[in-house]
Amino acid sequence: MKVRTDFVTNSSSSNFSVLITVEDNNGRTFSFKENPYDYYPDFGGDCRFNADLKMLLTDDLVKAIKASHKVKYDLEGLDKEGRNERIENVKVGDAAELVKIPGVTQIRWMDEVDYVVDVRTKEGSIGVLPGTALDLVKYVLDNDAIDAKTIVSSVKPLSKKGKRAKNASISVTIDAENKNPAQALIFKDVSGLAKFLMDSVSDDYEPWDDGEPDTHEQDTREQKETFINEVSSNIASTDDIAKISIHREYNAWGDHADLVPDNDEELCEYARKVISTSGDERKKAIEDMQAYIRQSSPNRKGEVFGHGYHDIRYAWKGDETALLALAERLCSYRCAETYDGREHDELDLKAKAVNSYAEFDLN
Repeated sequence: MKVRTDFVTNSSSSNFSVLITVEDNNGRTFSFKENPYDYYPDFGGDCRFNADLKMLLTDDLVKAIKASHKVKYDLEGLDKEGRNERIENVKVGDAAELVKIPGVTQIRWMDEVDYVVDVRTKEGSIGVLPGTALDLVKYVLDNDAIDAKTIVSSVKPLSKKGKRAKNASISVTIDAENKNPAQALIFKDVSGLAKFLMDSVSDDYEPWDDGEPDTHEQDTREQKETFINEVSSNIASTDDIAKISIHREYNAWGDHADLVPDNDEELCEYARKVISTSGDERKKAIEDMQAYIRQSSPNRKGEVFGHGYHDIRYAWKGDETALLALAERLCSYRCAETYDGREHDELDLKAKAVNSYAEFDLN
């Protein structure tokens, strides 16, 4: 756990919490929530969900892997376990299987998995996949719906490289086949799905260094186990699941918590028209600003909020007087003391579709 300070400026602090909910066909819901603020109310922290719900759909995952089939991944760890010797016998077009082994692989900053993906021919291991390949591969390793494999796309054995070379070079592409077209989710086993959801939750903050025992990690581990057990014991099959939702709440506080003025110039332009006009012209400016707030836009990303979302909304319940106050705030250097937002992803298994949006709270 680490306190994330790169987006906290001056007297501001921020907090991200994650709520995961599974709803069955009978309307029963099972939830897990991790909120750094519960443990560190003065600083909060960053909790996130490192998976794409759409990739839990079998057809969508196969399509995504096939779409990336031409991407070549250079294998790593070639200096270990006799891999250089084995690569001498490998040819372009050879197929190799993927095997999960103990270890840690960094996928990106703040996103890692507790295993390494070994690439093996019939002669043995020829290397491990780089972290960049696991964006898709991590979805196929623990389910019974997808058969994934690698194909050698280029290879240069150590014997054919220069005298100064220490290792061979080899790259692979990844392909996949749907083993059971009738299966909607990549997971048939409920416990496997529940564990995947829990493994996809990560946090980045540290305990106080005051000599007191830190309970966060143990508490979170127990809560995750409780979620897995409750879902597994109450839902017989993933066919009985209606929805899976991820709700990520953002809250910032302090003098520099408001990110909107720096990231939505169009909104600020509407605000300038509101405060610089009067009479009928102001009335029209207010109507235009309200209409803009009500519509979705992909261009409202904050410094740490809303990234990757194409549907970005504003939550606003204020009247005309409140809108005038909002316009004045947006056009001044006075920032709000609090700032909130939500990122929401919901997988509807009846529709076999994912609804995703991010929402800034302007109230």
